[in-house]
Amino acid sequence: MPNHNKSKSLTCGILTGLLVGGSTALLLAPKQGRELRSDISTNARIAGAKGRELAELSREVVGVVKDWKEQINIATAEVKVELAALKAEQADTQGPETKGNYSV
Repeated sequence: MPNHNKSKSLTCGILTGLLVGGSTALLLAPKQGRELRSDISTNARIAGAKGRELAELSREVVGVVKDWKEQINIATAEVKVELAALKAEQADTQGPETKGNYSV
């Protein structure tokens, strides 16, 4: 499924950017080693939690979109059946000499 791969790549890209950007900011900040490691650890846990939340939200969105797609497919099939019935009814009401002629 190409769309799943794109969303997975986007999610990985966002998480990587968050981690690299956060780590860079922490490393460039004037702090002591222990405090810096603590900040990095805290931010890594936060990023991991946000990543899990984003993954769950993505799964929910995919489920909703799949439901919508199914409903649209059902509605489209129903419209096609009704349209075919209307065309057949219209063809039956026209005489053989005007069948298929829709000009006024």
